[in-house]
Amino acid sequence: MAKIYYKDWRKGSTDDFNWDNCYEIPFEKFSIDEGNYENRTATFTSDTNLELEDKNVAIKITGDFPTFSGLVLSKQKKPGSLYEYKCQDWNRIYMSKPYMNEKKSVHLLIKQLLNFADDSTTNVHAGLLDPSKYEQKKYGSIISFNPMKTTKQIKGSDKTVKEWIEYLIYSQHPFIRIHYNNTGRMLFTPYHFNDYVKEVASFHYTDLTDWDWNFNQTNVVTGAYVNGKYMNVAKMFGSHDPYTFLAKLVSTKQAEKNNETTSKTKTSKKTNPKSNNPYNTKKKEVWVSMDNWQGGSIDRKYYDTVCSTIKKQGWKVHKIGIGPQTHDENHIASSGAKNGVWLTVYGGVDVGCIRETCFDTSYKNILLRRNLLPVIAFNSTADIRRGGNRFSGLAKAWDDNYSSGDTSMKYPGGCMATCGVPWLQVPGNHPKKLGLLFCAGGDSKIALTKKYKKNGHGYYANFNWSSKY
Repeated sequence: MAKIYYKDWRKGSTDDFNWDNCYEIPFEKFSIDEGNYENRTATFTSDTNLELEDKNVAIKITGDFPTFSGLVLSKQKKPGSLYEYKCQDWNRIYMSKPYMNEKKSVHLLIKQLLNFADDSTTNVHAGLLDPSKYEQKKYGSIISFNPMKTTKQIKGSDKTVKEWIEYLIYSQHPFIRIHYNNTGRMLFTPYHFNDYVKEVASFHYTDLTDWDWNFNQTNVVTGAYVNGKYMNVAKMFGSHDPYTFLAKLVSTKQAEKNNETTSKTKTSKKTNPKSNNPYNTKKKEVWVSMDNWQGGSIDRKYYDTVCSTIKKQGWKVHKIGIGPQTHDENHIASSGAKNGVWLTVYGGVDVGCIRETCFDTSYKNILLRRNLLPVIAFNSTADIRRGGNRFSGLAKAWDDNYSSGDTSMKYPGGCMATCGVPWLQVPGNHPKKLGLLFCAGGDSKIALTKKYKKNGHGYYANFNWSSKY
């Protein structure tokens, strides 16, 4: 039997929030959106009028389902009807956008960010363990590292507290999970292999198929200890992406369907793996990674749509994942990618992402060794196509980490084309269009005629690239 409780929640209260002395509220109906298991919303109707004008109200919904707890966002009432309340889980607390310009250990930066979320609560850091608790080893290494003791610099005001914290943690690919308890405390839990297996095993097949599981980064476990050795997801489950592993658990029927399709393809004598492949790679195969864009389920839906659209056009698609470092050398090395296309989708256009692909020696070398052609896709309003507002000049983003040389690039599209890097741009939320444009060869036909090679065309600052595409 479901019950709903409420209690005043005040930011900056001197006592740590708890559910003691809460009040049960009568209700007529309620619903909980399970679309994103750790970023949930809920609605309920009641004849009780909760005062929201000068305070926040916390809500807890219990029953034979995972407990929902969070804050009331709004209420409305039409004549002759009950009050309708809309609620969001505790992510709401961490949605402020502070200005950051700090260089400290990750542990101290997270403490500072938590203070922005709730600057006076006694135990605001209670979910953050002592730094020593996060000592870890990377897979295949006997050398320990501690993601909480790493020094990082962050600057800007474009990210929420939650986004900054996720960036600090997940950019290092540690075995740490970010989640919340029923009182809104953000928890930072180091993972062990046995705990991960138990959690996965507890998911019943019917539960997984009945719910729409759109996992965001807060659900991703990148690895665990196995018999004293650090193992990543690829080694444990034969998948380079935890989402792929979970998808295998969810849909055995889809796997059977894929096997049938594969069998038909193999028996067809007319199949040409290079047909309709404008990139002329040895295999019509693509490995897709995506940098952060808006975060959470929005990014996941965009990414999945891009991949499914490309797959429907006859490509074999491998999902690498979402995040600021999913396209780096380590991921190329661990992906098994070769003889195809390495596609990276960026949420913005700046000199740094272009420089990495066109001129970074270590990045180019590993792509060339594996016979991979890099293709860059941009989802950005900074239009670099012919006639666009960034056609003749592009600034460097603040976090490119390239301190030397010019901070701008003339004719960025021409630069990529000259270096033999095909590219494409689809501003706005149009993932299907982006996928189809990739399959058509992108925005630069000249880039398709150039060879991506070790000896590029020099450091970008020294060239005013041609306006030709």
